Amino acid sequence: MESKFALLAVCLAVVSTFIAQHGRVRGQLPPPVCQTWNSTTVVCTGDVWDSPTNARLSQIPTDIPDSVIIVNLSWNNITNLSNHSFRGLRNLKSLDLSYNNLTTIERIDKVHIPGLDQLTYLDLSHNDITTIKQSAFRELSRLSFLDLSYNLVQNIVEKTFEGLGNLTHLNLAFNGITVIGDAFHSLFELTDLNMRGTSLAGFNQTALGPVVNRLTRIDVSDNPFLCDCNLLWFVEWAHDTYDRVLNLYNPYPGAGRSYTCSRPEKLGGRRLMDGLAQRRTNDRQQSTESMFFDMDCSHEFRPNRLLACVLASSGIFVAMVTIFLVNYHVGRVQYYLWMLAKWSRPKIEKTFEGLGNLEHLKLAANTITVVKQSAFRGLSRLRSLDLSDNRIQYVTEMTFEGLGNLTHLNLAFNGITVIGDAFHSLFELTDLNMRGTSLAGFNQTALGPVVNRLTRIDVADNPFLCDCNLLWFVEWAHDTYDRVLNLYNPYPGAGRSYTCSRPAKLGGRRLMDGLAQRRTNDRQQSTESMFFDMDCSHEFRPNRLLACVLASSGIFVAMMTIFLVDYHVGRVQYYLWMLAKWSRPKIGEAKDQEPPRYTHDAFIAYNNQDVLWVVNEAIENLEPDYSLVIHERDFAVGAPIVENIADAVTHSRRTVCLITRNFLKSKWCEYEFQLAQYHMFEEGGGRRLILVFLESIPGRMLKQFHHLNAVMKRDTYLEWPLDVRKRPLFWRRLRYALGDPLPRDPDPHLQVVAPEQNIPEQRVQAPEQNIPEQRLQAPERRAQAPMRNIPEQQDELGPINDEWFGERDDVPLLPL
Repeated sequence: MESKFALLAVCLAVVSTFIAQHGRVRGQLPPPVCQTWNSTTVVCTGDVWDSPTNARLSQIPTDIPDSVIIVNLSWNNITNLSNHSFRGLRNLKSLDLSYNNLTTIERIDKVHIPGLDQLTYLDLSHNDITTIKQSAFRELSRLSFLDLSYNLVQNIVEKTFEGLGNLTHLNLAFNGITVIGDAFHSLFELTDLNMRGTSLAGFNQTALGPVVNRLTRIDVSDNPFLCDCNLLWFVEWAHDTYDRVLNLYNPYPGAGRSYTCSRPEKLGGRRLMDGLAQRRTNDRQQSTESMFFDMDCSHEFRPNRLLACVLASSGIFVAMVTIFLVNYHVGRVQYYLWMLAKWSRPKIEKTFEGLGNLEHLKLAANTITVVKQSAFRGLSRLRSLDLSDNRIQYVTEMTFEGLGNLTHLNLAFNGITVIGDAFHSLFELTDLNMRGTSLAGFNQTALGPVVNRLTRIDVADNPFLCDCNLLWFVEWAHDTYDRVLNLYNPYPGAGRSYTCSRPAKLGGRRLMDGLAQRRTNDRQQSTESMFFDMDCSHEFRPNRLLACVLASSGIFVAMMTIFLVDYHVGRVQYYLWMLAKWSRPKIGEAKDQEPPRYTHDAFIAYNNQDVLWVVNEAIENLEPDYSLVIHERDFAVGAPIVENIADAVTHSRRTVCLITRNFLKSKWCEYEFQLAQYHMFEEGGGRRLILVFLESIPGRMLKQFHHLNAVMKRDTYLEWPLDVRKRPLFWRRLRYALGDPLPRDPDPHLQVVAPEQNIPEQRVQAPEQNIPEQRLQAPERRAQAPMRNIPEQQDELGPINDEWFGERDDVPLLPL
């Protein structure tokens, strides 16, 4: 008997293992084409190269386990996706439908196809897809990879990829796409885009410009480019970010993955990068022309930031004042707008058309429930309108449009609960009857200007909510008791009364009974407004005119301050440093002791990425003849960076800026440049600032830096020659610009340097025969003059190598 139970247990275990392995919940066997079919993975590929005898599927298999995560149905004959293809697959994350015969991608709807909420990978490549419906992928909010390559897609519109906010990789290669428009604007996380081998002739900068700046990898090779000025922006962007555009500098365009011109015919086969040329003249005008092959593309618009900021600030001020005036006279403005619209448009058929002279209209005791907007537009001379005893529940802003001469309006005994701005255009209204409606209160902002024009108002027998929001109307009614009918009715139960309906504890109480004010006749003259037992004295009543003027002025001043600080950020930082320097005592210095005029020949301002040039070229060719300040070597550890920079510029006779792309991107380098420029201005000019360009920089990038452009237009600068034979001349010209080295004293503490005006300036470009002989042998040892707050350097620094400065990619000791 025990052996039978053991056998039964073994059989149950085998069956359980089989069910767990295949994940079957519906009892059907998988199709014979499927290679893997379990609870997490389904692989049903057709006759691929390694299994040529496998059959192919013509539709999505049924009964796919609900817990599946990966589905691979590639290499089949699936032609369409039905509404129930993936129903209930809420855990599916990867779906491969490549190498099928799909032609159209319909919109995925949660109503018809519940599930696919977790899908992150979708491969639809190598199909016959020609059409992608708008918002086809809207419900795939977590999709990060989408492959539509090798299809027949020709058009993608703005809503093609709607809802794919998390998409990072998109492959549209080898389709017939000719225009992309704003299709990618909603793909905020897109970093990888492949559009190789499509039919794109160019890229719209307005549509595609913000998109490409978010990309880290893009491939648009093998497209029939039209080489004109409209393509120049993309070529320049690709040149500046060459690491993002794949195969941009492919030297063999005929081997595929190339960027060549297709039109015009005279440029056919030419590489895009071959057409990128810029001519820079080193004259006072510093004119730069952006050339694309033989076309002059330098006519692009470059806005004036100062003018734009002033106009924007003025526009904001004018807009604020206009908003205030319009709000203050909103009724009159609406009336004028209505009159303008009335004169400009043809007359519209209305119920009362032809009754232009009508003055009295009585529609009382009917069953009117709705009054259409502008229903009384043609009755411009109407003086009295009676709509009482009807079933009207609401009146809108346009209900009484055109009744500018209406004086008497009766809306009594209707179901009106909200009135809003319905009466703002009734400028002549003097008598208003809203007795027995369903109004619980009155909005002071909406109704306040209206009631002040009235001479008679009746709002009795309404279900008032007695709170602080109603206090303003009760106080106004108390101050103008002759305008509100039956306000002081001593018999509220007899009708035409003003009593509370809510809250329940105040039910039946008269509104005027709750009006009480306590005044103290002391110096503070404090006043507390009480409404029944509620303290309503905390209400703030602002002066709208004063608030609007102050807000407008504040916005204008803030905009100008922000612009000026941003435009002169270097000057602001320098003045702050000077203020801090003067305000604190000088440590370690006598009060009557003046620091030396110059302690160093030159301060080398550079970006950390260019440190190898400084070590291998500048230090090698200038030291020890010249005393140089290198921030990684000479800046005082623990001192503020701003103070180190200011000391280096102040105590150096020259500042040499090594201009590279990395230099332009660095805020600290920009600060060093501007600080040196301001020192030069304060000391009456002179050649204190020397620019050295280590690489070619596009003129489009240089125009963004106004201070650098100003110096380039005024002064002659140096360019690092790539030709080794021209470098001796470069060093001779730089030495002339630096001048004679400062004299060295044996004791650095006794070193006193004459002011700069006593050192004869050398011309930067002088005839070679006038160049004095340089010293052939530099002294082996020299005394390093200390900067303020900078520790003294050792006499012998030892050999300069990479270990001295650290690895190039490491984080520097003091970031610049």
